Amino acid sequence: MSIGAGELAELRREAERFLPDVCVLERKTTARDEQGYEVETWATLITVACRVADSGLSPTERLIAEQVRATVSAVVTLPAFTVMNVEDRITTGGRTLEVVHVGVRSNEIIRRCLCAEVS
Repeated sequence: MSIGAGELAELRREAERFLPDVCVLERKTTARDEQGYEVETWATLITVACRVADSGLSPTERLIAEQVRATVSAVVTLPAFTVMNVEDRITTGGRTLEVVHVGVRSNEIIRRCLCAEVS
C-alpha cells in the first residue's frame, strides 16, 4: 500500500509542529582577503525550525588544532527536503554543530542529520 501525496504533505506539516527550536544552516565558503589569501567563512543558507537531541552515542576524541578534544554528537531534526551537506554547519541555542551524515529516505517526512559539536 502506498501513501498519497496529500497524506504525505499532512504528515510533514504535523511533524514540523514538533520542531521546537530554531537553527541557522551555514555552508563553508572561501574568499580572498586584502592580501590575496584564501579565507574560509560561513555563509547563512536559511533559518529553519529544528529539534536537537543527544545522539545516544558515546563521545569520541578528535585531534583539533593539535589538541585532543572530546566530540559530542547530536541528531538534528529538520523539515523534509531541507538541503544539507556533510560538513555544513548548524547553529542553535549557542551550540555549533558540524554535519557528519544526512539521512535521506523515500517518502520523507522529516530529515535527520547526525552532527558533531564544534568547540
